Amino acid sequence: MALVGTEGSGKTVLTCVLAKRFSCPDHNGVFLEPGNPSTLKYVERVWATLTSREWPPSTSPGELFKLKWILHLPNGLKSELHLIDVAGQDIRKLFDDDEPARDQLLSPLDELHRLRRYCRRADIVLFLVNLRDFVGEGDPDRRAANEAAMKFAMDRVLADGSSRRAILVLTQTDQYADHLKQQGGWQNLTRQAMPYIYSAHLQSGRVPVLGVAAVMDTVVRDGPDGTPHRVPAPDFRSEGLDQLLNEVKQTYEALIKPPSPRGAGGMLLGGAIGGAIGWLFGGPIGAGIGAGIGGAIGGAIEGASGR
Repeated sequence: MALVGTEGSGKTVLTCVLAKRFSCPDHNGVFLEPGNPSTLKYVERVWATLTSREWPPSTSPGELFKLKWILHLPNGLKSELHLIDVAGQDIRKLFDDDEPARDQLLSPLDELHRLRRYCRRADIVLFLVNLRDFVGEGDPDRRAANEAAMKFAMDRVLADGSSRRAILVLTQTDQYADHLKQQGGWQNLTRQAMPYIYSAHLQSGRVPVLGVAAVMDTVVRDGPDGTPHRVPAPDFRSEGLDQLLNEVKQTYEALIKPPSPRGAGGMLLGGAIGGAIGWLFGGPIGAGIGAGIGGAIGGAIEGASGR
């Protein structure tokens, strides 16, 4: 699983609050177990900052944290979750770029190249959006840049027709409760606030939309320079994390759901027939003919088995 979001979308806070809230099993037995010492220490460091009424520093450009958990699911199922936390500016460099040869310009050893490859290899990608970048952004050019960065990130990650799944996560949604009520739900809100993203990825229902608030309660506190600003309140609450983890769980279960035995047998039989035909014709042409016919036969058998 990969986490994608521009600067200020709350990647660091959401990741660590989610991990901390689910460090013990819930009523369904679902919990997140740190997969290595660095992940545990990373989460505890951020959590200590939040509970001391401070915000953790944003991830610096070029900085990259690879985090790993074991997701424990009901019935003893387990899944490794690999999350990557990078600066939002780096996400913009990857995806908000009109340069058509961007892939060729990235060195294979470049950290951004590895990040892009990681996103494309992930089974599940969480796209984080702070509504402030759309609903609260008064500069039309900046708002357009925000939507372009996220839309083309989604385009590239979901473009290859793979089984990769995506979830759009709207962060800090407690600040937009009144606006959400006026719009009548997340679908209407996203259609109005980010029409290009909505049309390309949300209206079909392929990408579900969820709202979360990792830190709902804040208090006003004077900063070092005397300027008042909002910081996490003691014993702050969170909202939407149960739904998010449940969506991840359901998405994971859909990915690992085994094919129908009868359908799988049909594909095996089709492959065997195709292989025989390819052998009869011989050469690359024969292999292509055999693969095509075998796939058609296997698909027909699999379709019939599902009825």
